[in-house]
Amino acid sequence: MSSEGHMMESLQELTPKKLQELELLTSQLLTAMKRTGLEKEGIFADLSHLEAELSRIRRARFDAENPTFTRLGA
Repeated sequence: MSSEGHMMESLQELTPKKLQELELLTSQLLTAMKRTGLEKEGIFADLSHLEAELSRIRRARFDAENPTFTRLGA
């Protein structure tokens, strides 16, 4: 199993509160990096991937818990 595969399993196990907190903090860090011109740093791409994965997990959980909710454009 790759370390990325292990990371994804660990992210799936986060409580909703921890998932939300991690997504928010990752977003804030990315914003700060952009403001200081650090978006070319290698870690920026990794953090962007993490933020996208956290968002995907959060949306998937919401969709599973709210099957009658429909998104605009869906």
